[in-house]
Amino acid sequence: GVLYAVKMGMVVVGHSGMAPSVMPGDRVILWKTQSFELGDIALCPHPTAAGRFVMGRVVGRRGQTVEMGRGGQLEIEGETVDRDFSGTVRYTDPETGRTRPMSWGTESLLGVEYQFFIEEGREPRMLAAEVPNGRIFLMSDNRTHSGEDSRTFGPVEESTCTGRIWMRLTVSDVTPPELEHGLDFL
Repeated sequence: GVLYAVKMGMVVVGHSGMAPSVMPGDRVILWKTQSFELGDIALCPHPTAAGRFVMGRVVGRRGQTVEMGRGGQLEIEGETVDRDFSGTVRYTDPETGRTRPMSWGTESLLGVEYQFFIEEGREPRMLAAEVPNGRIFLMSDNRTHSGEDSRTFGPVEESTCTGRIWMRLTVSDVTPPELEHGLDFL
């Protein structure tokens, strides 16, 4: 109980930005820290909207250059991040109520494997951005979800972040069955 009170917390995911890794309505355990590695999912105060939080995959740290090329291909320091497409799934976003086909697959960043979404017919792109000292670059696993990562508001100050998402506790009912989510370490 003491460990939970001091180093952990529980968070309910509120938007589709990190789908399919974590879905709106998932309950996740937060490990309280202000130090992040590439591949971690960080929870940070929203830099432009007081009282809100953002959740994103750390894809860039101090001095690194992050870019997204054709087809949403992530590159860090000019190196292409390994990815493998698994297929297409129909996903209904609980925020908008809109159902759309999403290509999904797995990326591997320094040995951390995670799922990603790219909406069919859309091509997310981003010009190269260099991450300043003391900041981290957060990117949504749902690459076509807009407004909730560093592509919109820039790198965030690492020391202001609350912690990293450590484990899924419960699975949302909006999770497509093809994704086979359960009690998972993230």
